[in-house]
Parts: sequence; structure tokens; C-alpha cells
Amino acid sequence: MWGQMASIAVDGKQVTIRSDIPPGARKAAGDAFCNLIQGSDVADFTPGHELQDLDGETVVVCPARSD
Repeated sequence: MWGQMASIAVDGKQVTIRSDIPPGARKAAGDAFCNLIQGSDVADFTPGHELQDLDGETVVVCPARSD
């Protein structure tokens, strides 16, 4: 478990999620987040979706899917 989600924000077409993510789970959480976002019909080719920790520090910024 990666903790609780604190907020979800959408600015334009970019989604930002702020969540309680333990340091040891950041790679897996970031991979899962980008995979989920890039699998959506609305946001899949939009770059810049971001997963943050509770302090607002970036865990991952997803690139645009190219295929």
C-alpha cells in the first residue's frame, strides 16, 4: 500500500496527484501512475502528468506516450 491520496488536480489536460508515498515505493508508484494515466483515452498522449509526495515534491513526471 502506498498511503493515502491527499489531492487530485487537473490543470488544462495535465493531472497532478499528491499522495503519501513512502520513499521505498516511489519507483513502483511512479511507474503505476504513468501506466494508468497513459492508458486512459483522454490523457494518454499529453505530457506532464505529475505524481507528488505530500510535501509537493515531484516523484515522477510522465512523458507523453508515443505509440
